Amino acid sequence: RSTAASGRYRRAYVPGSNDSGTQLHITYTIGNSILEVAYAQSIFASSPTWTEITDDMMSVDTKRGRYHENDRIEAGTMNVRLNNASGLYWRGNYPNVKPLTLIRLRGLYESTYYPLFYGYIEGLKPNSIDVSGGKNPVMDIEAVDIFKTFARYQLVSATATTVLYSSELTGARVANVLDDLTWPSSMRTLTTGKITMIGHTPPNGGTNALDHLQSVAEAEGGVLFIDVSGNVVQESRDTRQTQYATSAATFMDSGDSRYVVPKLSDDDTFIYNEARLSRPSTANEAALAEQVYFDSSAITNQGERAYVRTDFQAANTADAFDRAYTIVNRYNDSIMRCENLTIYP
Repeated sequence: RSTAASGRYRRAYVPGSNDSGTQLHITYTIGNSILEVAYAQSIFASSPTWTEITDDMMSVDTKRGRYHENDRIEAGTMNVRLNNASGLYWRGNYPNVKPLTLIRLRGLYESTYYPLFYGYIEGLKPNSIDVSGGKNPVMDIEAVDIFKTFARYQLVSATATTVLYSSELTGARVANVLDDLTWPSSMRTLTTGKITMIGHTPPNGGTNALDHLQSVAEAEGGVLFIDVSGNVVQESRDTRQTQYATSAATFMDSGDSRYVVPKLSDDDTFIYNEARLSRPSTANEAALAEQVYFDSSAITNQGERAYVRTDFQAANTADAFDRAYTIVNRYNDSIMRCENLTIYP
């Protein structure tokens, strides 16, 4: 096993509890890491059969999350470099070594294996590195989580005027979309949600599945993401507020939770003193009259800084106004944000 696989940076992007989604860099020692692939199996398999390839792993890096809590969480990624001196990862030798193959990474910590990434291979790139006496062949693997596949799906109805999803709570809407995508029920962690969505009738050509799922999360004021075990996780606005009501960890410059090089920022990027949410009418749904909330004192001092959404999917005007109110009261002033933090556990 390469020494590079036993100690390295792991990049994680986690949402902050107040004003930002902190970009968190963690340095950790995996020791007994496990890298596995599931050859010739569906990327929708709920219980795939895994083949370990840890001995060829030379380096690995993961990335997931968002930079700010108003951003959407995009697909997580993993980059792995494998020693290919044996030729095991040439597709000509082994035809099942190819894109759209499930892959996962786990790490051992205090006698327990923890998932670090779950997704599928999106690309394999032969490469080489300099070694004493010449070159050593390697295979660079680029992997991504299932969000990328969701982004390739179009949700369609029998006709352009047929309602695909009736008005329902956000949790039910996410579940129904995942059913249509044939995503396994055992790989979901969903909440009921607090917000009722409007019914949805896809236009000609359909609606992008990931865009629609993300619009559900935006209407809820919650979050939707793929966790490190490959589960689709949907959290309501209440889940987020209660989960991060208290600090989960304290980092300091001494002891077991040491940090270095915090990148701090206090700027005007995420200041909003006005919010405007609306939606045009569709064939089967009425328009949402623009719901506006603003802080007049802040506008006088700062000038207008508006958060605008013209396709807000909540069914009720009261829910839309509540969302506008929350945005302005939360973001009408700046706060010192920790953009990233390197941690030595």
